[in-house]
Amino acid sequence: EKLMLRTKVVVALYPFRAIEGGDLSLEK
Repeated sequence: EKLMLRTKVVVALYPFRAIEGGDLSLEK
């Protein structure tokens, strides 16, 4: 359960970090 929750958090934060880094190409 913890692993699945952690994966969801990482997937949710990845596009957000891409926007913060100014690399919008990673969001597609």
